[in-house]
Amino acid sequence: MFRKIEFLLVVALAAAAAAAAAKEECVVFVHINKSGGQTIKSVLHAQSRQIALCSEREFRANRCRPPRHFRGKSVRGWTFVGDSTMALLGWLGGRCVVFSLFRDPVARLVSSLRYCRRSPSDHLCGTAVLDAKDATLEQWARHQRGFVFLRLVLANATRTKVEARGVYDDDGAAVVPTWIEHQRAMLYPRADMDPRLAELSRQLEQGRLMDAVGILEWPDETARLFDRWVPLRGINWTAALTKYKANAHTSTRPSLRVVPPSVRAYLDYDYPIFRAVQNRILAALKS
Repeated sequence: MFRKIEFLLVVALAAAAAAAAAKEECVVFVHINKSGGQTIKSVLHAQSRQIALCSEREFRANRCRPPRHFRGKSVRGWTFVGDSTMALLGWLGGRCVVFSLFRDPVARLVSSLRYCRRSPSDHLCGTAVLDAKDATLEQWARHQRGFVFLRLVLANATRTKVEARGVYDDDGAAVVPTWIEHQRAMLYPRADMDPRLAELSRQLEQGRLMDAVGILEWPDETARLFDRWVPLRGINWTAALTKYKANAHTSTRPSLRVVPPSVRAYLDYDYPIFRAVQNRILAALKS
């Protein structure tokens, strides 16, 4: 009896070790635009020589096609970064550590407005629909409504079982939707969207969608979790984030007291996701 228990324990430990080893094959960073992700990408670029940049622009330019590029090959040692990496998770099949950095919804909104006034040609701005130079904060909030939610859900059709209504690359991976598709998605009945938002929030809070999440305004807590899941060579995440000035972004956060209710109303998809990420971080720090 004891030998059987001992054998089962050895098998269980071996399975756990195999799962941990499988998770070390590669790293996937899901870039949430205007949430400090460029800093994370700079850190990862300094750490890895095998980087695959997977954003909407790169997919369309045929420069990011991992399923084709890695056909019959190992992804060990590779780092995938960009705002379209969620579309790769089904193909990668849980072999990689997946992590992301989020931001207070109001701060992200203001940052995106300022950025798009300077760089209107960026694909995240949707300038053909609304030019940031002519937009008020409320108009921009309406324009950007559901941005993070749709990026995560529509590009991650495999895990969320949601039909992706964006463009597809030649390998069949769902790519983040075009801005017109983004606008159309926001016209869908809330009765259709709310269950998807609830499921996405549950996946984030329970750690089923990503292995580690961070918040730009919580640099210490974020660094501790990233050190656990995505350890760096020769430097910890606190030093790395300081080196690349991630905390500088937090100085642009507006006072929440001056944000009118009309603006907050358009962040109705963002706050459930943000609260889920907060809860996930707090729970992970206790474990």
